[in-house]
Amino acid sequence: MASFNNNNFVLVSTTSPILEGNLLQQPITTDRLIFRQFLDSDLEAIHSSITTPGEDDKSQALSLLNYLKKDSETLHLGIFLNGATEGEFIGRVALAHSEKYLSSGWPEIECVINTRYRGCGYATESATALLQFFWDLPRKQTRILVAPSSLDNPEDTKATEQIYAMSRKDNLASIRVLQKLGFESFEGLDNDKINWRMRNPFM
Repeated sequence: MASFNNNNFVLVSTTSPILEGNLLQQPITTDRLIFRQFLDSDLEAIHSSITTPGEDDKSQALSLLNYLKKDSETLHLGIFLNGATEGEFIGRVALAHSEKYLSSGWPEIECVINTRYRGCGYATESATALLQFFWDLPRKQTRILVAPSSLDNPEDTKATEQIYAMSRKDNLASIRVLQKLGFESFEGLDNDKINWRMRNPFM
């Protein structure tokens, strides 16, 4: 997740999750999937997911693994198949909650499914699980800087909490997933992406 300039953002009163760094108390599970934080033992699985067969150099995978483990401003979780025991690594999800990473000012969700597992509904299942985790977190009142274009009324000093996502304009699969989840697109961010928002469904 890239960092963004927020010089043109506006200050609003809203709610935000109480999430300490990148800590997850216990794995998240669904019928088919397990979501947990990354371990040193995941190196081989990450290496296999980002390189071509036969490639022995693990430096790229090690660099990625170290980033996923140590990034204290984003919650990175590996996605694993859920069977009698933890199964194969199939992708990862991320929840950014530091303002230096937020392109809209709102917390941001990202999901990456390994190529061989796409088209099986895992992206929808993963995003649904992470969203449920996110909205179930305890809340606090706060004031944050957000993109005016993410608001129904940019002049309003109060706003219902949102979560943000982005997709490439040509990524029809991601677009369908975000629409299915209930995200709505909005204009106004100069990032050559489709920008999406979801308001807190409990507010």
